[in-house]
Amino acid sequence: MTARWKRLGLLLCLCTLLSLEGCAMLNVEGEIVSVKPALQLLSMPPYEDVEAQAEEAKEAAAPLRIDLWLDASQLMGGINESPDSLYPHTSRKYRQGGFHYRFDGQVGWYEQVLRTLLSVAGESQTRLLRVGNERLPDSFLQGMGLSFADAEEARSLRRDMLTYAVDPMPDIFEGFSSESMEDSFYSLGSPQANQTARFSGKNAELLENPTKLSLMNDALNAQIEAFDTEGADLSALSAVGDDLDSPLLYALSNLDLSRLSVITCDPATLRKLSGNAADGSPQAYLQQVLEERGIFDRGLSVGLYALQLDFLGEMTSFGAADFSDPLIWGRLNYNSRSKSPDAALPMPRILLMLVIGGDSQVRSYTDTLTMLLSNNITGLRGPQEGQLSYTRNGQTITQQPFSFWLKYTEIKRPSAGYYTQHTQGAALSVSNGTVTPEGELFTASLATEEASPSTLTFSWPAASLPDGLSLDISRLSNLKAEVIDSLLLSEVAANSPNTIVTQTSGTQSIALRDKLYLFKRQTTPFAKHPEQNPFTLSSVALSNDGAVLEATIEVNQALLKPGYYRLRLSADSVGEQFEWPEVSWAQDGGSSLSTVITNEQINEWESFSAVLTRYARASSTIPRQFDHAWGGYTDKAYKGTVIPDFPPVYLAPHLSELLSQLRTAARPGTSPYLRCVFDVFVDAQEQAN
Repeated sequence: MTARWKRLGLLLCLCTLLSLEGCAMLNVEGEIVSVKPALQLLSMPPYEDVEAQAEEAKEAAAPLRIDLWLDASQLMGGINESPDSLYPHTSRKYRQGGFHYRFDGQVGWYEQVLRTLLSVAGESQTRLLRVGNERLPDSFLQGMGLSFADAEEARSLRRDMLTYAVDPMPDIFEGFSSESMEDSFYSLGSPQANQTARFSGKNAELLENPTKLSLMNDALNAQIEAFDTEGADLSALSAVGDDLDSPLLYALSNLDLSRLSVITCDPATLRKLSGNAADGSPQAYLQQVLEERGIFDRGLSVGLYALQLDFLGEMTSFGAADFSDPLIWGRLNYNSRSKSPDAALPMPRILLMLVIGGDSQVRSYTDTLTMLLSNNITGLRGPQEGQLSYTRNGQTITQQPFSFWLKYTEIKRPSAGYYTQHTQGAALSVSNGTVTPEGELFTASLATEEASPSTLTFSWPAASLPDGLSLDISRLSNLKAEVIDSLLLSEVAANSPNTIVTQTSGTQSIALRDKLYLFKRQTTPFAKHPEQNPFTLSSVALSNDGAVLEATIEVNQALLKPGYYRLRLSADSVGEQFEWPEVSWAQDGGSSLSTVITNEQINEWESFSAVLTRYARASSTIPRQFDHAWGGYTDKAYKGTVIPDFPPVYLAPHLSELLSQLRTAARPGTSPYLRCVFDVFVDAQEQAN
């Protein structure tokens, strides 16, 4: 064999030997200039993927069931409970019914609203519930033999006792506008509160507690009798005058959260939505009920409507103001010759409506409802010739004909998004190195000999937030680049038979000539010494005009060791970061439907009402200026009392605060925003031969 072939054979043997031992570099054309262990032989264990995007909770596929909670307050029905009134409650052709008034063939638009609520429900099981100022406290139920194991069973009993009808025909609402004012749907303690007779026999199965029908009937009769008994103690059974209660709050407290619920609400019944506890701490009553029931925790949405409807009736309160002489809003027009009424002159008032249920259910129901209401309620109502006026801001306002309209917004728990290594469009880049996909994880390859520092950037297409929401990214919390697993060079030993190596779970070794490189696996290696972590999540920010989310990781080259690092980037969002879109019609401002009632106003209104009670209503002659809404502006006092602006009953007390508390209850706590895992491979330095 020639010397040339001997030399080639020797080189081939040497190359094979070096490759088997983990040599990473060999120059066969000349001398070996540098070598390093082949760290590519290392392998990280598979990652147990906990960041995989969880499937969104799907709404139950059960048939849709709908509850219509109808405000049965006396304000809603325009009822003056006092027998002394300016004009009759009812006559053959006229009913002073508030939102449910009637004159000849004309009824309030509210009846059309109720019919439409039923129409949108379609074939879904629909339950009507009457929620007025009567109450069914736990102690009363237990005293009537209606036992329950927990709060949810008590709510179930109350829902059955408040049920007015199940799957009713649309003409059920015609009865509301045909009733006498006494013992009507809207009367306090009305006999109509007991509808158990509808559920006798097999119909009892329509209730949640059919076996307790008889006991519920007895309890309702006892409640009605208490309201009809002069001098009876009604403190536990009536919410009239209770600043911390209202039909809306009572309905929310007793909702069946498995059903789509629609609640009508006269905003004048909202006396207070916030106050202070005994220790002086602030309390938000609506928010508290929403949180106690877990409405937003369950992923439910709340649709909020404001409807301009027509109203004709008397109002004995407005917010927290109580009037000894009722406010008159809307009246009849009398023929100048016959002195008999020839037309109804209703006035505009706001009705609120909440739709609560699963997000898709609320969207589907309200989309159809909005369309039908907008298309079906048409025309103008109210004074046609300027017959009615009132005072606002010291000026006479002459009421003009008005139309129906609605406003709508939706409140649900916002999500800032959730970014992981699995998010579509996720990408990793490195300033000094390369990136390769390794199975489920990206791997960035670095080298310890790089002179300039490396920067890693993980990016994602930024998710668009729904419904005009925005998120202040600068306020993210708990930004971390945590090394959750590692396989790093721990020791370089002599590669000889005399070397004793303690093999532990996860230890890997690579031999190179006379050296043995040992790599030790360790989870959370920097938990006790975070200052030794080479990686820092320096920022999470939007770029490209908000189209891209970027997480920037700075690398401290001096702290790097050869081997593998498994990093998890994390950042959390908090509810305070969300910026809700403006809802001009509901929030305080120039075009808002909301009004704030001050104690000074309450004092003025109640004082003037007391003067009217003392003088005008006891007199056979009543000044015409007080026939309706205290009349137009005048600088003349009445009985020495300045006539104040008429209470703004055409607006919605506390609407802005109601929206604010809904949004605050919907606001999430601390939520995962970024949870992203990837590997960083650091190659060994070359060694001179």
